[in-house]
Amino acid sequence: MEQETIWIIAVVALAVGVLIGYLMGKSGGNETRRRILEDELKGSRAEMDRYKQEVTSHFEQTANLVNELTEQYRKVHQHLATGAQNLCPDQTPGRALQSSLQPKLEAAPNTVTQPVKAKEEAEPTPEAPKDWAPKKPDDEGTLSDRYGLKKSTDSDLNKPPQPDPGLNDDETEKPSQK
Repeated sequence: MEQETIWIIAVVALAVGVLIGYLMGKSGGNETRRRILEDELKGSRAEMDRYKQEVTSHFEQTANLVNELTEQYRKVHQHLATGAQNLCPDQTPGRALQSSLQPKLEAAPNTVTQPVKAKEEAEPTPEAPKDWAPKKPDDEGTLSDRYGLKKSTDSDLNKPPQPDPGLNDDETEKPSQK
């Protein structure tokens, strides 16, 4: 009996050991999966940071190029204005180009504003098309909430409504057949 008890204890211990090993292996798999997910997350964050940096540098370079282009345009315009002023000082193009070199903000306080015209002098404002308006002063326009409704008289109010002769032809025959 002692030997049987030793065998039973050994089998139970082996089963418990296998169960503990299985559970330890299972929990270790979660740890490994967690580490893999953390590594993927770190990689994704690093890639996003790199992408943000690329976008920022792209827009910085674009802004610099636009600023350079604006400066070059200003230089070309100044060259044209100077040339027009030197080559044809008494003509309109030279004065127009020269005046356009002045910043608009500097010119604004020096400009003289014209007085507001009276209603008689002002240009008439165009009116909206009146295809919806009544054709006669008494008629309702198509946008009126009463458009298309007939005016009822007192005699119409006292009459009961008449059924449409074409409606319910089948039902009118059934009561006569009964």
